[in-house]
Amino acid sequence: LGPIVKSKLAMAFGLGVSLLERLMANPLYTKQDWGYNPKLGTEMREGNSPSWFNPVEAVQVMLYCCQLAKKLYNPVHPSDIGIIAPYRKQVCCHIAVQCEKIRVLLCKVGLSDIKVGSVEEFQGQEFLVIILSTVGRNTL
Repeated sequence: LGPIVKSKLAMAFGLGVSLLERLMANPLYTKQDWGYNPKLGTEMREGNSPSWFNPVEAVQVMLYCCQLAKKLYNPVHPSDIGIIAPYRKQVCCHIAVQCEKIRVLLCKVGLSDIKVGSVEEFQGQEFLVIILSTVGRNTL
């Protein structure tokens, strides 16, 4: 379902369009004749593992968390930050690998209190900040 917006101010700032639609309209995510931006689609595997992860995205997520939690003025407490990897049965193991890579990076910078998990793990919870990690290959 799309967003239901009653505020004219929110509508004026584009919130009548879903976050995913706004992201996909961003030139950064637009498919060109030669494909997608190679800095964003780079996924890797370790050894013979069937699971994929995106190391560049994992590092970027960690950097965003550092900027939020370690800023000098008005930092966000790590327990108020959540990182969601969307759950789909076809890519469940890929998301688990990406979540683990992000968790390892967060531990290395002292931010292990940040919750990382699937959409289902966040149901019914509220966070000041949510970061969405969309890595994963569809196995269909």
